[in-house]
Amino acid sequence: MISDKIGTITKPLVNIQKDAKAYSMEFNGQSTGFFVSIKEALLSREWDYVTLQHVSSQSARYEKYKPYLEELSA
Repeated sequence: MISDKIGTITKPLVNIQKDAKAYSMEFNGQSTGFFVSIKEALLSREWDYVTLQHVSSQSARYEKYKPYLEELSA
């Protein structure tokens, strides 16, 4: 799992575009102490499932994050 405590939907998109090591890598619920990009995390192993989760005061407003979903999930 990787996590980013910033609650905007545009931040992950910018991080993907810049290949930024902005995410804390966890393994079995424990921090590894490493920061990785989303690309590095996805390439680090074979995944059965990958989920995108967004939590903010805007989460209930689909129109706020819908424009970014296609690029984030590509």
